[in-house]
Amino acid sequence: MNSCNQKVIWEIFIPRYLDEQTIFHIKNHRECQNKIEKETEAKIIICSKTIWFAEKEDSSYFSSDMFPIRIICDDNHVPHVLDIIQKHYDLSVVYAYEVSSNVLEYNGQK
Repeated sequence: MNSCNQKVIWEIFIPRYLDEQTIFHIKNHRECQNKIEKETEAKIIICSKTIWFAEKEDSSYFSSDMFPIRIICDDNHVPHVLDIIQKHYDLSVVYAYEVSSNVLEYNGQK
């Protein structure tokens, strides 16, 4: 992460399913989004659905629907956002990557 508190954009993969029987509905995603926005200064952009592919130990493949979300926040808020996501969805790991540290927030004022 960057050394100063500048705005960054991170992409984080959010699961559609907890397991084969448990689906996360939009209400679950909204609850997590509201908690992130309440506890941090992050702005969230929800991207289109994608599919996560992973190789299993037996060399077969596993796929699962995922929702990539993008967060815009000060870099010091990123760990807290990841912690909220990990706890909310009961994940063993959360995958995130920095999209850009070159963020312009323009409000029409000169």
